[in-house]
Amino acid sequence: MPRPALLAVALAVALAGQAGAAPPPPASGKVVSVHDGDTLTVRTDGGETLKVRLHGIDAPELGQAWGRRSRESLAELAQGKVVEVLPVDRDRYGRIVARVRAGGEELNREQVARGLAWRYERYDRGNDYGPAQEAARGRRSGLWGDPAPVAPWEWRAGEAARRKAKAAARR
Repeated sequence: MPRPALLAVALAVALAGQAGAAPPPPASGKVVSVHDGDTLTVRTDGGETLKVRLHGIDAPELGQAWGRRSRESLAELAQGKVVEVLPVDRDRYGRIVARVRAGGEELNREQVARGLAWRYERYDRGNDYGPAQEAARGRRSGLWGDPAPVAPWEWRAGEAARRKAKAAARR
């Protein structure tokens, strides 16, 4: 097998071993950083560092409308606080996908209720966050105050298409 093909197979096997792998047990620890509106880093009571993606929601990207405000909201809810991490899965990047609670409040739901994240229908199969999203939309909270809010997955697809078109134009 040619070397690039061998590397591709090794990478696929490594990623497959992470995505869909059994999630770790619940943990608690202090939030040491907030990356965006749906991803944070927790240092557990045992000293382990966990990169955590909030389950069932998708926040605007930092370069997107409402992205920075979404990050600020999650930081307000979690930065420096002790949280409970309830893992659901692992994503393809090896992050723990989890429900996260601080002071009895579920941060995933709160981001959606504030209108600063979408219910990610693809993963929120039990519709845990649908009522919070509909209430935020009804109040025109956060991104729902925009006349035509763009879902993060649509924005990412548009950005990828723009990068591809730009690269093709340079050739």
